Amino acid sequence: MNELALHDLLIANPYLIEEGLTFVKREVDIKGTKCDLLFLDKNGTYLYCEVKIKANEHGVGQLVKYDGLANNAEARFMLVGLSFKEGIKEGLHKKGYEYKLIEETDIQTFDLDAKTKVKVDPKIHVPLTKLESMEQQHQFILNENVKLKARMSKLKKSLEENVAAMFGYIKDQRNNTKGNSSRNVADLIDSIIKFKEVGII
Repeated sequence: MNELALHDLLIANPYLIEEGLTFVKREVDIKGTKCDLLFLDKNGTYLYCEVKIKANEHGVGQLVKYDGLANNAEARFMLVGLSFKEGIKEGLHKKGYEYKLIEETDIQTFDLDAKTKVKVDPKIHVPLTKLESMEQQHQFILNENVKLKARMSKLKKSLEENVAAMFGYIKDQRNNTKGNSSRNVADLIDSIIKFKEVGII
């Protein structure tokens, strides 16, 4: 997973960072510099998040810079990552900054098609009317497409199994009609089997 994909995931599933968050904006301009993601927490306080695949000193420096430029004593600043370099979390804690480790085991992987794997969280379900950004709508639709594809795959498998069972039964019945007077029934079954074999049904 690259950082952009991680951004998309967190935009669609902000509770992975913290319960009660509402996404506001990505690539937020703070006096000429860009912070990855901006949320509102459940208390209405801005939460600026710098997102890294592996959080290191560079990410810490960016976070401190955002804090200084924003000049907002009420705002929160958090470093979010899939992993943290040794000592980074402890340093952030000592300086009063927040951090969040996103566990990849909490993110399920689905095959969208033969070439594309996407990571989405199937627990998320937000009505489209409550989504406030194009990014949220895009990720929501992606999530729904993945779940729909999984359901369709199960239905197709079930249908194929049922059709196979039905034609197995028909063939058995055909064998049972041999040698008796039910010639019309046998001919009908033969026709059905031929139609199946050539793909008409």
